[in-house]
Amino acid sequence: MSDCNELQNPIRQNGYQCPWSLHQSTSYIIYLGAILILFLQIFPSFGTLGRVLIILFFIITITFLIYYLLKLTFSDPTDPIVIDFKNTNDPGLREELENRSNRYCNFCKSPVSSIRSKHCMKCNRCTSIFDHHCKFVNNCVGEKNYVYFAKLIVAVEIFEVFLLSSGIAFIVRKRMYLEYQDIPIMISVLKSAIIVITNSYLIVLHIFLYKKRMTTYEYICLRIKNKSSIIPQLQNEENHFSISKDNSILD
Repeated sequence: MSDCNELQNPIRQNGYQCPWSLHQSTSYIIYLGAILILFLQIFPSFGTLGRVLIILFFIITITFLIYYLLKLTFSDPTDPIVIDFKNTNDPGLREELENRSNRYCNFCKSPVSSIRSKHCMKCNRCTSIFDHHCKFVNNCVGEKNYVYFAKLIVAVEIFEVFLLSSGIAFIVRKRMYLEYQDIPIMISVLKSAIIVITNSYLIVLHIFLYKKRMTTYEYICLRIKNKSSIIPQLQNEENHFSISKDNSILD
């Protein structure tokens, strides 16, 4: 089964490697639409000062958003021991890497750093201190790139607050003179409001997890465990991950 998975799913190098996820493609289209609405409908309705402020805030917020989006999407969170093990033919180094860890991944056919590493079936690789697979960047989030993820969700929050504020300011200015062509603006405002609320929850959740020294994956597993009288075995392929060297399945 593992060999079949390896053949069907090549190791993902980064989030821009094809195929893109549906969430990733859709999010790009939605943001492109929001930017077009901002500059084709909202921007012309403001005076000189308003236009200057919109351009200024847009440049600042979109710069941070794109920067951390690219950093996270292009990052490779693969477990360092897996990288070293696969990139060497030196028997001595391989033995040293095997002795360094008592965890082993059947999919990667390699020792892994710790029990907190997990094999992602979508990316077909083990991520060091796996947090979660983010569908919006088509990449895993782990020890190596978690900082980029944290900064990205903050950048998204700031950008969406900017879009929301611009849209609300437009609606307030027009008041009772809203027309059918303004419907895209109202949809954009609703979209931004939903994202601001849900993303705020995500930020608070990750602050909580950071203080608890937990990953999202560990938090979800703990909640499942607490809701059940029997400890989940997590035997499905999505959660199949490292096993001990005696080939016993990690539960």
